[in-house]
Order: sequence, then structure tokens, then C-alpha cells
Amino acid sequence: MTADGAVHNDAEAVDSASESLTRVVALHCDPERTVDEGYVPLSYPGMRVLGSHMVLILTLTQMLEQRPGDTSLQALAQEMVEGITVNFWNEKYRLMSEALACDLTRPADDNEDFSYLGHAIETMWMTMVEALRLGDRALFDLSAERLRPEFPEFHLEADQPVYLTGEMMWPGSFDELGALRPMKEAAELLAQKEDWPTLYDREALAANEVPVAAAVYENDMYVDREYSLETAEAIKGAKVWRTADYEHNGLRADGATILGHLMALLRG
Repeated sequence: MTADGAVHNDAEAVDSASESLTRVVALHCDPERTVDEGYVPLSYPGMRVLGSHMVLILTLTQMLEQRPGDTSLQALAQEMVEGITVNFWNEKYRLMSEALACDLTRPADDNEDFSYLGHAIETMWMTMVEALRLGDRALFDLSAERLRPEFPEFHLEADQPVYLTGEMMWPGSFDELGALRPMKEAAELLAQKEDWPTLYDREALAANEVPVAAAVYENDMYVDREYSLETAEAIKGAKVWRTADYEHNGLRADGATILGHLMALLRG
């Protein structure tokens, strides 16, 4: 409803969406609300599940993008963020709990140690989107730091294969890797820097008159395919060659073929 209202410039639709959301949140906070969540070990009246906070913070972020000055929506979003980052966070395991009591306390029952990774991952992503909307670097960094433990396949175990994380670095990397330790202070300063200039002028790219051709590798583990295509769409006249024949090192592996194909694209 919010998206439809935004597309059609329909303020009444956005009003209806806001009123509906307020009623949903009131129901969500009702300690007598009947709860039957089959995937959680125990269900009881008023129980809060992380999945609900996940949907609510996503919806609130979308609504606040349309109405950034709505103080009631702002308060609800802050309440959801606090619940996600404080109440649902289980410091004992450094994972997100899935189910809490209605007052957002951790129950002393089978739900206490229960985590549902699908919701945890999605919730952290959605909290990062809210952090971007707010321009809140601290919230973004906190969400990013807590996201990695939700992927158990990347945990280092003696009897399990090691999965690499591409070009990603975490704060702990500068303590664990001897070669990086001397760079820790510099890395922290770079991570905290917030006054980077805008890298690209979108209006200039949209008015581009320079011939452009680009290769998009379908399986590039370092560069997201969809982001690459989105970037290409923003450049007027850009011609894209999508290929699964090469990965991130395409130019080094077969530069002559790739550049030849791109030049042929430019020549039409």
C-alpha cells in the first residue's frame, strides 16, 4: 500500500498504510494475543518472534522514506531497532534469539537458546537498510558485525572445510592475522571516516555521450551482478556483455578476448 501510494502520489493510501501498521503494532504488543508458531519450540500468549520485528522494521523504513517527518513512525522504528539490537541479541551465543516474552525478556524455557538463522540474517540486513536511511554509521556497523556469525558455514572448525570471504575484512582480522596487525590503527581510522566525497554524479552519467561497453561476469564472487547491471542502466548508452565464461580475474585470464568483444560492441 505504501509503495502504491508513492508510485501514484496517493497520500490517502499512505495514510491508510500508516493506520494499518499502527493497529498491527498494537496487536503485536498485546500480552493476551494468541500465538501459534510451529517452528518455535514453545508458543504462548503474547510471545514476540524476531520474524515480526523483521517485517515491521522493513515496513517502517519504507514508510519513513515517504514520510521522514512522521514522529510516530520514527518512534516505532526506534522501538523496533532497539528490540532487534538489544533484546533479541543473545550475547551468550552472539546470535539472535527468535522468541521472547511479550515484554521482550528472554524466557527461561526451551525458547531461551533457540535461534532461527533465516530470520536473523534477514533482520540484520533490514536493520542495515534502516541505518542507511538514518545515516547512522554506528547502527550500520553493529548490524554488519553481528551478521557474520549467522552464517555457521564460515566458522572455522578443525574438521570442516574453510570457506573464504572474498575481499571482506572484519575488525578481528587485524588481531588474528599477524601481517595485518601493524595496519590495525590505520584500518580503524579508514573505517570511521565518513566524509568521503560522492564518487559518481548520477545526472552526468544519465547524460553521458561517451561510448561505454562493460563486461558483467555472472558468477563474480567479489562484484554483485545485480549491482553491476543497475550501475550500467544508470549510464546513458552503456552496452553490457553478460558472460558466465569468466570470473573476477577475466582480464588476466583472457584479456585479449574480453577487450576484443567489448570493442566489437562499441563498433556496433
